[in-house]
Amino acid sequence: MVTLHDTAPDLYSLERRIAELQHELAEARCLGTNVASHDSVQEAQPDLNFASVGGGSVEFQQLVETSGAGIVVHKGWTPLYANQAYAELFGYDNPAEIIAAGTLEILFSPEAIERMLEFRKARLAGKYAPSEYEVEGVNKNGERIWVRNTVRVMDVGEEQLIHCTAINTTQQRTAEYALRESEVRFRTLFESVPISIREVNYSKVKERIDALPVSDRDSLATFLAGNAQVVGECLRHAVIENFNQACLDLHGATDIAAVAKQLQENISDPARKIFSDIMMCIFEGKTDLSFETTASRSDGTKRDVVSR
Repeated sequence: MVTLHDTAPDLYSLERRIAELQHELAEARCLGTNVASHDSVQEAQPDLNFASVGGGSVEFQQLVETSGAGIVVHKGWTPLYANQAYAELFGYDNPAEIIAAGTLEILFSPEAIERMLEFRKARLAGKYAPSEYEVEGVNKNGERIWVRNTVRVMDVGEEQLIHCTAINTTQQRTAEYALRESEVRFRTLFESVPISIREVNYSKVKERIDALPVSDRDSLATFLAGNAQVVGECLRHAVIENFNQACLDLHGATDIAAVAKQLQENISDPARKIFSDIMMCIFEGKTDLSFETTASRSDGTKRDVVSR
């Protein structure tokens, strides 16, 4: 899949050259090379390739033909120019097939056409229309694809043409959809499993550990053993970011704020020892720790648990 990042340098150069060549093209039209005077789209194609505008046309063609992004210039949805990448984006062998069709409507779904017609109407009227958007395209085999269009209005003589750069975003869309589906499945499993699960962010705890006057595991263990208040302070910096219903049930709580309050306010000596071990793991970059502890409930009762 071609990405906008990969093609940005070519597109930047192309935009710059188009601005320069528009002036040359306008002068050429004054000499009689007017696209409107041609009888067919096929005859207009060379003029839009800037073949009649001196040496600049060669440079323009090199830019657009070597660009990895699809490029098309059209007037009222009638394609006047398309590069090879644009044809391949929609599954065609060459741009001539698209030009011969006489309309770009064959390349997009009915919903996309309706949406883009509204954009075009607003754009040509000088009103706001997005310069970049994604729509559903239809390739030569009838398969639906997603296309990101970047458009601009070209004033060529007395005419207004639309210059469009297109890239295929189908793979990106598919990946995003798969990710959302995966997240839904994970959330369903996360909520339904009868085991208390909570996700804790220890970023602030690590920052506090990094600021301590220690250099190795032994010096950290000695420091924590003699500074219980630092352990309590770090425990309060641990933020519960995710949890399931079983976690609330274990603590007899209705919301996670109540669970956090229980953990941060009822700091017993065993709790400090356990959190000191957690701080040691964070210091050493370890991610696995298992210990037995007691979970306090909102009604004052306690439950013995194994935490990992």
